[in-house]
Amino acid sequence: LLDTPAPDGDEVYPLRVDGHEYARRVPVRIDNTDGAYREQWPVRIEVDALRETAPDFNPNHCAVVMGDRWLDWFELPHQVDDWDFDGVERLTFMADIPEDAEARFYIYYEPEGERAVDFPMLTNAVLDNPGHVAWESEYAGYRFYTGQFDTFGKHVWRRLPKPDRLVYPLIDVNYHEEQEWGMDTLHVGTTSGLGGVTLYDGDTEHLAQSPAGEGDVAFEHRVIGVGPLRSAVEIEMRNVVPEHSEAVVLMRCYASAEQQHSEIQVQLPEELAGMDVAPAMMKLAEEDYFIDEALGVIGLWGYQGDDIGEIGMGLIAPPGQIADVVDAEHERRFRCQIEDGVLRYWIIGEWRRGMQYPITPSLTNWRRTLNELASLLDEPLHMDVGAVEAAE
Repeated sequence: LLDTPAPDGDEVYPLRVDGHEYARRVPVRIDNTDGAYREQWPVRIEVDALRETAPDFNPNHCAVVMGDRWLDWFELPHQVDDWDFDGVERLTFMADIPEDAEARFYIYYEPEGERAVDFPMLTNAVLDNPGHVAWESEYAGYRFYTGQFDTFGKHVWRRLPKPDRLVYPLIDVNYHEEQEWGMDTLHVGTTSGLGGVTLYDGDTEHLAQSPAGEGDVAFEHRVIGVGPLRSAVEIEMRNVVPEHSEAVVLMRCYASAEQQHSEIQVQLPEELAGMDVAPAMMKLAEEDYFIDEALGVIGLWGYQGDDIGEIGMGLIAPPGQIADVVDAEHERRFRCQIEDGVLRYWIIGEWRRGMQYPITPSLTNWRRTLNELASLLDEPLHMDVGAVEAAE
């Protein structure tokens, strides 16, 4: 069988899933020419883009497969949601994208009906209590409270099954002490932690925080949705700018399967249009750091006490939107201009004791990791959706 050549990729073969045979499919080609290798990268396709070539495409009854088969198709877990601020419905699947090459996938579907899927849950989001909201992938966890961002490191080297690495909600667990799965790896104090924001109206700054519950900014939290590949939470912030006390600054935070970083989106209301948004990274007493405005990266490798040990933090923003770097007393900020009312940025936390390999990391290693990630985030995948195909 191993000597049997792979079938011609242009020939349509039925795909059997749970005994059901699909006969329609849409080919998706990803052109990664001159691009870097992406390991288990989230591929996101607008459902409307699929319907341009397959008007009867049904996202509730579909299956995604790799474009090349040897003995049989390999189905990829997928998820459909509309949780971004633009409200666009997108289909997400995870895939390895080869370096400097093309990759092909097929999305099989039935025009009617609904298919029950049971993919492993690799992300989660919870509302611990009215003051805390948290989200996680199998590789890292994040939490938001009173405008501050906290990080949770995980022992990925323990080789636990990935669904077993999800730990929220943390009930009756002293996560400030190291557990089998990991621990809370950041003491934020009264800072933004890793990802909290400040609004700028000219030279006037408005901190979107009420540290330790002391302050005038009010917060409301909710879980938008939980899925196997993507989960999302939303935070409403009021009274960030006192003269517009009822203006709501919205923030959405996302966990993605197979990813250690988290995407954050901030939306400003019309009353605050024209203001800049500055996500921040706290400073450590013992640290080495770098700032690369060309890539939109602030990186730090440091030490925060014997209980936690060495940690790394990264803040990534679109370089074309960065107006300035603010060096505040307890944190560094990327002051960013807003496009279409929304700012997207990313945060990532690392914990040396949770890393998979017994290496001695340094800022040089961490900088390489962050720069590679920033380059991938700044370069969207180029996708081409082909015409619908059907078996004769």
